[in-house]
Amino acid sequence: VQCVSIGLGVSLWAELHVTWLKALKYKAGGKTRIPCLAGACHAGCGRTLADCKAEWKKVAPDVELVHGALPTPLYREVTNNPNNMLLLVGFARGGGLLQHEKKIEPLEVREAVVEKMVAWQKHQLSKGDGPQGGALVDGNRGSVSTLASLGAAGDEVFAPAIGGGALGVWCRGRGGRKAPKVLVDLHYADHEADLDATVNDPDVRPAAPADGTQRVPVTGLGDFWKLDSASPEEQHREAAAEWVAAAPTYVADLVGQADSVRSYSRSLAAHLLLAEMPDPKGAGISPDEAWGLVRLRAFELASTSTDSTIARWAGSFADEFAEQEDDAAAAVGGSGRSVAPVSQLPDFLKPGESGTAVLFGERWGVKDHGELLSVGGDEPERAKCLYLSIAAALKVDPSELLSSLRARARQFVAEVPAPKAGELVPEAVLYAFELAHDLLERDHPQMRASLLWFGDVVFAAVQLNF
Repeated sequence: VQCVSIGLGVSLWAELHVTWLKALKYKAGGKTRIPCLAGACHAGCGRTLADCKAEWKKVAPDVELVHGALPTPLYREVTNNPNNMLLLVGFARGGGLLQHEKKIEPLEVREAVVEKMVAWQKHQLSKGDGPQGGALVDGNRGSVSTLASLGAAGDEVFAPAIGGGALGVWCRGRGGRKAPKVLVDLHYADHEADLDATVNDPDVRPAAPADGTQRVPVTGLGDFWKLDSASPEEQHREAAAEWVAAAPTYVADLVGQADSVRSYSRSLAAHLLLAEMPDPKGAGISPDEAWGLVRLRAFELASTSTDSTIARWAGSFADEFAEQEDDAAAAVGGSGRSVAPVSQLPDFLKPGESGTAVLFGERWGVKDHGELLSVGGDEPERAKCLYLSIAAALKVDPSELLSSLRARARQFVAEVPAPKAGELVPEAVLYAFELAHDLLERDHPQMRASLLWFGDVVFAAVQLNF
């Protein structure tokens, strides 16, 4: 606990015991029953009762010493008297009083002692007695103590000599380097020469190296730092992407979009364009014409993206393509559209029924797999359409699929400590606990992210795409 470093030195212990004897109304020469202050605390005396009695006999032969908890009337009398506030410091140092106070854990003793010492010192200041230990910090100094917020009387507050940056306890050593004052003030033995040198080194910094003076290996920095050059194919693809992204119509389509949409559309445009023609720049067409060749297909693929921002961007052009289809129908003399609509969903389907959806002219088969799923013969659970559809695509038993995911979720909950209130943990871990909860509870909505967290076993031999 480092009692001395927080001001609880020999002189303060002596004063504390004098206060203890006064509280017990001890008078020299009279036979008195005195509880051992340390023996009344959770930490204990540190000596056997016989040894403790022997020590007291040396200074007070008439004292009858006892170990153990204080009687309740004595506890109330001592702790409720403001003049006995110094005794509370001793009780805190001993981990709290047996049977009367909750045990103060070893790592919390220092903080508790400081709190009691500050309260006692403020009481001393309010009486005008002045401090009896610790240090006085001038209220006008530049580095204000954090204890100033306690509102001690006058311009001074008590600041226990605690190491660390919270209080103004740093000073310069013999060589000028700033270090904790408790280290600067120490007298070091010969075997502590390294620590002495560190604390009292000169406060100097090496000069910055001049440019070009740093030597590096002739063969480079090794494989770890190796950067492979782009292949001719990669350079060709990048050149095509740069070329088509400069098209005025492409630039107009991307106005106001986020970087994620720009990066996705640029890469997609180059991929589709190179699939149509190996050398678009040498084909005699402009960037605008090149983008026009793949624009519809790019929007069609982007509309199926799981990134909502990209999907919304592609969907914003649906009306434009609908107008183009109407114009095409009118040009051939049709009374209506001669091509499939931009988007068309099937009528309401019942579980087990199938239908067809149309998106940007492409037809997709749709089947309603329902939402009810029974696991292990139990009553069917709701909101299980995700697992029913996946099981149908993979041709596996949906109840076995869900059971495997739940087994991994239970393992996660059992092996990963649950976050405590006020504890900072990665957001992904919190999300994993939420996904595990939804998996393990009945009728909870399901999310595809649970497949990433808990599907490593059941999906080990398959590739699942959405």
